[in-house]
Amino acid sequence: MLRSALNQMIKEYLEQNKIELTPAQVEQALQGVVYAAQETIHESIPIAVSLVLGSPSVSNTSNVEEDQSVPEGIKPKVEVTSTIEVHTPKGLICAHSVLEENYPGLKVTINGEDLVAVEYDSERNQHVICVWKQGQEEPAYVYGVEDYWIKTDDFQYVRVDSPTVFTIIDITGLPPEIADHLDEKYILRMMTVDLEEYSTEQVSDIIKPYGYELIPSSRVVVIENTSASVESTTIDNNRIIAECIAETHIASESELTLRFKDQSELNQYLAAHQIDLYE
Repeated sequence: MLRSALNQMIKEYLEQNKIELTPAQVEQALQGVVYAAQETIHESIPIAVSLVLGSPSVSNTSNVEEDQSVPEGIKPKVEVTSTIEVHTPKGLICAHSVLEENYPGLKVTINGEDLVAVEYDSERNQHVICVWKQGQEEPAYVYGVEDYWIKTDDFQYVRVDSPTVFTIIDITGLPPEIADHLDEKYILRMMTVDLEEYSTEQVSDIIKPYGYELIPSSRVVVIENTSASVESTTIDNNRIIAECIAETHIASESELTLRFKDQSELNQYLAAHQIDLYE
C-alpha cells in the first residue's frame, strides 16, 4: 500500500515538473524512496523488486539481512546488497555490489563468470578497475583510477598506465664529493615505457643482465635458468620487463630530469605527487 502511494506521488511530481524518465529510472527512484521510508518509519517493507522490460530485460534486486537476536532498543547495522541483471541473447550480465571490508565496490559477471570489478583497494588507498580474461583467476588488467605509484626498489617507483605502458621514476643519490661540488644530492629521472615498441628479441636481450629470461615463444618472464614464473599476473609480468628497460635506458632517454639539493627538497616533490619515499 505504501509502495503504491509513493509510486503515485513520484508520477505526479514528474508530470507537474514535466520530467521524462524511462520505466527503469522510475523504478530505481521508487526503490530509493521505499528504502528511505523503511529506514525512517521502521516499517517492514519488502525491498526485493523484479522488473521485466522486455528484450533486453532488466531486474533490480536488493537483499536485507537483519540479526533478530539483537537486544531490543539497539538497531542493527543493515547492509544492502544491490543487484542488476540484464538478459541478452548470449546470456546474463549481472552487476552487484561487493561489501568486503577492504575491497568494497561493484562487480560485473557474464553468465556467472567474473569479468570486471570497480572497487576501493584499502592497501593502495585508491579506486581500481580490474578486468579478467575468461577462464583466468587473476585479473589480466588492473588500472588505478587515482595516480598510484608502486615502490619496486630503493628510490624506484612504477605507475601502471595501461597493461603495456608504465611510467618509471628512478632516483639517484650522488656521491658526497660530487654532491658538495654541484650543491645537489639527488637526481630524479622519469621515463614512460611502452612495451609494444619493443620486440621479443629486444626484451629478451634487455632482461637477461638482470637475471631474467622469457619462456620460449612468449613474453612471460621467469628467473634465469628456471621455469618459475616471476609474477602471477600479466600486468605484473609486464611491469618487470618495463623496469628492466627503464633501468637500461632511463639515463639517456629520460623524459623528465630534476635535481634536488637535499632530501627535504626531494621529499617535498614526492609528497606533492603522492609518492611515499618510505613506503
